[in-house]
Amino acid sequence: MATVEMAAENRKSERKGGARRLRQVGKIPAIVYGTAGDNLPIAVESHMFEQLLRHVSIGNVILDVKLKGEESRDLKAIIKEVQRDPRNSKVLHIDFQHIDMSKKVRVHVPVILKGTPHGVKEGGLLEHLMRELEVECLPAEIPTEIPLDISALDKGQSIHVRDLSLPGLHLTDSPERTVVAVLAKAKDAAADAVDAAVAASATAVVAPGAKGAAPAKGAAPAKGAAPAKGAAPAKAAAPAKGGKPAGK
Repeated sequence: MATVEMAAENRKSERKGGARRLRQVGKIPAIVYGTAGDNLPIAVESHMFEQLLRHVSIGNVILDVKLKGEESRDLKAIIKEVQRDPRNSKVLHIDFQHIDMSKKVRVHVPVILKGTPHGVKEGGLLEHLMRELEVECLPAEIPTEIPLDISALDKGQSIHVRDLSLPGLHLTDSPERTVVAVLAKAKDAAADAVDAAVAASATAVVAPGAKGAAPAKGAAPAKGAAPAKGAAPAKAAAPAKGGKPAGK
């Protein structure tokens, strides 16, 4: 893969005050880890590094670091982490990892989707779950991106890490993780949720005559049941013509 040249300079390992002074003169404090067992503090020019980040991805580009100062030398490294100020997104600190071109490294490579899934053309929704994959390989074999053809995917289908075959690269992510999937369209999912809610509420209705159920409007209370609270007692029935009143 291509190597990008980057200028840097030695710096003394100081406390926060030293890092603050570097930023005030347009430089970014950084550390190169793993250089012959030691960590090397360096500084890079802020504007140059911001321009560099516009053209490379973190972790999958080899940097040819041209180090100037008391210990002038060249070394190969990759960007491991970039710390930014949450208020203005300016770069505050950079972690680099020194690499040996003869030894394998682990890096994150962006996944680039190619094509339009058949299921999306039929109204489905595309869900891109993993935008990067971690791979292990020799530095010279680090890809700038991983293209993934998704044009054949239908509704309900997905691509997992286990489905990918990348010659020369070892994928370190869990094989069961989903990279991309095509879902049913949103309104179908919403309709299913409404149907489920209606079905649930229907089963919750108390059947007439069940324990605790109120009698139907106008119906007499069950035999032996106490009259409803506040209800007037029932009037005695009038005797039949020629008959005697009840109880006499």
